[in-house]
Amino acid sequence: MPNWLRPIALISTGVGFDQLTKWIARSVLYNSPGIPFTPLLKFQLVFNPGAAYGIFAGQQFPLLIISLTVLFAIAFFWEYLTETEWQTYGTIFLIIGALGNFIDRFQYGVVTDFINIHIFPVFNIADIAINIAVACYLVDTIQSLKQNK
Repeated sequence: MPNWLRPIALISTGVGFDQLTKWIARSVLYNSPGIPFTPLLKFQLVFNPGAAYGIFAGQQFPLLIISLTVLFAIAFFWEYLTETEWQTYGTIFLIIGALGNFIDRFQYGVVTDFINIHIFPVFNIADIAINIAVACYLVDTIQSLKQNK
């Protein structure tokens, strides 16, 4: 398998899953107060006109430009951003998150959120991917610091 095929397959699968879950949320949860799943988890449709935690609400064009800039920078600096396995997975998850939310902003002008655990703002699969990316980069940093001791 070529080296580029695995990341492309993972990114395609992740973005596809993100978009599928958002489509289901828009279809099933529209005009609904939400569906409780457990006492801590509720599926509730929220359209976020901004970025994380609703910051930059209504600033869709700048957010689209920022997303595109991040995606192009990742593509341009791929070799430098994927020197270790943790960096590679972090970069893949970052692309999934950025691309998943970019598609929503471009297509609908808002991001579809639907996972409500009551202690954070409502979020989606792309947001989870971005958090996994941060965790991967943190693990990589910690491992690098340990190796340099």
